Amino acid sequence: MICRRKTAVLLTIAGTLISLAGCSGTGEDNFSEGGTYGYPYEGRWDCEVETFSFTASSYDNGSQTFEVTEVQEGTDGSYTLFFGDGELITLSNISASQMGWYSHQTGDSFSCNRLT
Repeated sequence: MICRRKTAVLLTIAGTLISLAGCSGTGEDNFSEGGTYGYPYEGRWDCEVETFSFTASSYDNGSQTFEVTEVQEGTDGSYTLFFGDGELITLSNISASQMGWYSHQTGDSFSCNRLT
């Protein structure tokens, strides 16, 4: 089961990034099938131009890894990821095998297929 109303807090303690996550509004803890908390976009994706990788606290576009500083879930089930440099991307129409990727800075958009 994947949490649809996930609350995440990213803290830095003694130089170590700590991700605390839980589900809001359900009164229960939800875990991904792998047994850990998970956003539905976590994993590796073929996004037309490169393989992108997502964790709860990072995004790798194939040439650079960005620290995720905030995640906001939209009312439509999309997720907007914020990064320390002020950039943000939105991941939408997320299914078990596909999702959309959109950059607010460049306007680029890609269709992504899940690899793992």
